[in-house]
Amino acid sequence: MRLKIVRTMALVLLMGLSSAPMAEAQTITVNNESVQENQDEQNNQDIEENQDTQDEQDSQNNDSEQKDEDKQDAQKDNDKQDNTEIKESKKKATKKKTAKKSSNLFNGKIRRSAVTLRKGRSYSSKAITRIPRNKIVKVYGTYGKWRKVSYKNKIGYVPKQNVFISVKAPSLKGQSSKEKGKTVAKFAQRFKGNRYVYGKTDLNNGTDCSGFVRSVYKAFGYKLPRSSSEQRHAGRKVKKGYIQPGDIVCYSGHVAIYIGNGHIVHASTRKTGIKISSNYRYRRVLSIRRIVK
Repeated sequence: MRLKIVRTMALVLLMGLSSAPMAEAQTITVNNESVQENQDEQNNQDIEENQDTQDEQDSQNNDSEQKDEDKQDAQKDNDKQDNTEIKESKKKATKKKTAKKSSNLFNGKIRRSAVTLRKGRSYSSKAITRIPRNKIVKVYGTYGKWRKVSYKNKIGYVPKQNVFISVKAPSLKGQSSKEKGKTVAKFAQRFKGNRYVYGKTDLNNGTDCSGFVRSVYKAFGYKLPRSSSEQRHAGRKVKKGYIQPGDIVCYSGHVAIYIGNGHIVHASTRKTGIKISSNYRYRRVLSIRRIVK
């Protein structure tokens, strides 16, 4: 019996000795796994922090790029606005220029027979259209033997002898003396290029110098003497330093209408007809007279 108890205690002791290394091994294994888990957690933390840093950097870059894009968009908007303003300004300038051109136009009528509207000032120039007799055209001006006109929105040239210039003068009502003179001077220039005919007073078919001045002012309701010597005493005298458009410039045996900037319009000679001269002092001036009031 005693031997059996000894054997049992020995067996228990032996089992205890053999289980100790196993427990120690299990403990080491658990500790290693914990260390690995901690290491993995730290690595994950590092990765996440790095990713957060990268994300923050990307966000900053994106913000910077967005700001650049916003700046570019703003610049485009500004450029677009500037372009719009420039276009509007050009449109206004064009309209103003067109309005100014329109204000310089005057009526004419095709006389004698139908005429061909041509692209240039030559009979060999390309034909644009035919203008029937007695049709009204807008006249831009006279260039040598041709007049630039528009008909049904088509612009070209016709022989000047085929265009009768309207002798209906614009109203002077409400204008100052200076403005009236400018209106008279502008009206007188319509007849540039028409014929000089001694002893006549017709602004379209022919007139001499005093007949030209008399007929221009007659269109505005003023009655002037017939001869140049008599016109030298018409209206009121003006000193040379105060000359203005519309004043009549009297010479010996000749008379003209001052149009500004030293220029005059007058029925000069049979060769030149009614023309514009650039220096009103091209001959001795006897008197300057102002007709408008």
